[in-house]
Amino acid sequence: SYFKGHGLLENHVWPALLAAKYDWTFFNYGQNGNMVSTYNDVDDLPLVKRYRQMTNNAPDIVMITGGRNDYNNGVPIGTLDSTDTDTFMGALNVMFKGLRDKYPDAMMIFTTVWNFPNTNTESELTYLDYAEAAEQVCETWGIYCFKAYDPAVSGVDMTDETFRAAYCMSPDDISHLNLSGMKLVMPKYEQFIADSLADW
Repeated sequence: SYFKGHGLLENHVWPALLAAKYDWTFFNYGQNGNMVSTYNDVDDLPLVKRYRQMTNNAPDIVMITGGRNDYNNGVPIGTLDSTDTDTFMGALNVMFKGLRDKYPDAMMIFTTVWNFPNTNTESELTYLDYAEAAEQVCETWGIYCFKAYDPAVSGVDMTDETFRAAYCMSPDDISHLNLSGMKLVMPKYEQFIADSLADW
């Protein structure tokens, strides 16, 4: 939903705004409520399966995000060397390998979850556990990782009521940016993509 928009028009999410600015060809595969992992068969097509349906073109940049819905469902973090898609790290490993095989020449960027209050009362895991796990797997695969969980990096602080009232779909929404929020974060991602491309 970070890319889909969750009620926001798809051409208003920040990747679409950025693509329009630079006249890029943009494919958006985001889905609301999607998990990365296959844990408990919650999703028919979680990211670890669904990436295979992406167009067989030759993109310059592939942007990936995920983890919020894995957190919601208490998906085990797993281990760094895992290929168990019922775990978060295992699913990331399988997906990243598959994306590397599918798009060998693309620069890849993963953006973590935002920070948000701990809302899963059935799990001791927090947003930071998933964010840090994603960072570790990204480092293993040479994938640039945008630390969206850090307000100093992303400009997003979902723990701040004033921020949510101004930049989220509703004041009680701790996940989804409105159009003003998308416009707020777009320059942050724009600079990160530019820096990553220079390094790439």
